[in-house]
Amino acid sequence: DTWSLGVLLYELCSLRRPFEGKSLGELVMRISSGLYQALSAAVPGPRGILFEAQLGPLVGSMLIVDARERKAPRDVLRHPALQL
Repeated sequence: DTWSLGVLLYELCSLRRPFEGKSLGELVMRISSGLYQALSAAVPGPRGILFEAQLGPLVGSMLIVDARERKAPRDVLRHPALQL
């Protein structure tokens, strides 16, 4: 689903998970909060700024906790940063 693809896109850009916890309960709480570190903070240097500018809004729209508010897969595929 869109949320899982958002997690994968975040990991591909930053080489780290958007949500981490020391226990399953902590991980669930972090995911449920929907809070994660911006790509510009997770990726050092100019690359992080570029990723945040190009992909930050897309990742953010994919990681929205409420599934009804997330981007639909067709909208994700139409995002300008993913056009070849």
